[in-house]
Amino acid sequence: MNGSDLSEHDYESGVLSCCLSDLSWPTAYGVATELISPKHFSDSNKAKVFEAMGLLTEPPDELVLSEKSGVHVGDVIAMTGRCETSTYIQVFAEGVLKSWTSRQANFIGMELMDGIKQNEEPNDILASASKRITDTLSQQGSAFVPVDEGLDETLQECYDLDDGKVELMTTGLKDLDRILGGFKKGEMSILSARPSNGKTALALSIAALIASRGKRVLFSSLEMSLSQLRKRLIHSEARVPIINKPNHYTDTDREKLREAVEKIKGWPLKIDQACGITIPYLQAKAMAEKTRSGLDLLVVDYIGIMNGPGKDLYERMSNISRGMQQLAKKIDVPVLALSQQNRESEKDANPSMRHLRDSGSLEQDADQIIMLKRLQQGDFESTEVMEAWVVKNRNGCTGKTPLTFSRSYARYDNTASEPQSSRLH
Repeated sequence: MNGSDLSEHDYESGVLSCCLSDLSWPTAYGVATELISPKHFSDSNKAKVFEAMGLLTEPPDELVLSEKSGVHVGDVIAMTGRCETSTYIQVFAEGVLKSWTSRQANFIGMELMDGIKQNEEPNDILASASKRITDTLSQQGSAFVPVDEGLDETLQECYDLDDGKVELMTTGLKDLDRILGGFKKGEMSILSARPSNGKTALALSIAALIASRGKRVLFSSLEMSLSQLRKRLIHSEARVPIINKPNHYTDTDREKLREAVEKIKGWPLKIDQACGITIPYLQAKAMAEKTRSGLDLLVVDYIGIMNGPGKDLYERMSNISRGMQQLAKKIDVPVLALSQQNRESEKDANPSMRHLRDSGSLEQDADQIIMLKRLQQGDFESTEVMEAWVVKNRNGCTGKTPLTFSRSYARYDNTASEPQSSRLH
């Protein structure tokens, strides 16, 4: 597509129509918001419609956008009918930003000419123009922040953390928390294991323990269906084995399962089971959830089957890894992403970051890395002791601790052994 022949109105209509025709909503909207915001639109009505899109969690139509934005439905239809695919969202969004920058440059040039015509002091003219240029550039990306800004607040945060006044997003597994400390806002944590070694079970156990404390959790599952996850949650909470055959529940089992269901109903835990998840999709979903209901933890199971750009697997995983890191910072919420370990991890005695499968830059981008190791060899047992190795913990301790994995009902619990940790220097 050749964007050089398009006007600013074409670009703006193109962005709106791409978002509206997006079959994997809100992926296209997420791509657009990486570059532009409503202030970059020249048409105020189009700006209102674009802003209204950010308030929605479901694919919008013209009537919904009209109601949310206050723009007449006929006008919404007229401005969103440019194309029937979201393929060119990047081109249109870049065009909107370029047009906005050109308008700002034109305004600055006009102010310069007005100042000269009115015989203003040359230094004042240049100072005013310089400020306008700086303001324009700062609205295209992150502004520079002086190092002394916010130092006192940062020091107070350190004191509050040391004094126990800050509530950490702990996993609820006390032995693991003694080493890990807890998940932190704006940081990405990786949980990895070999296939069938319980990484989803541990992630779901952590999500359940955190949600049971009233914290809002979004569990984004690419691997398991909603029905499978619900079944695991119920049986894990009831501590009743999952057996896919008839006539195995006792009356006591049924009572436990009913009690578990009633308890889970009160948890602020939501599950997203969309296929083909991308970073922009996750960002849009998470931001919408945080705005609407609040969000304390995002869990992604698992990053190896996410969609992302790249000419090969290594490049795709590197791009996804960096995207997940940036996602955590933008939504200012802890992100727990699941990953697989490679076959070499089965041969080595101790897990290490090099055992992350198709890792790309995961080792570098992650703030925390937890690796599960199965201690037993051979057939799976209904209950096993697994080791959780914290191999990376930015500004924290590393070490290992045993955890009890009740495979029959997919639940992790503390094990009656002391964790082994080492302080980082």
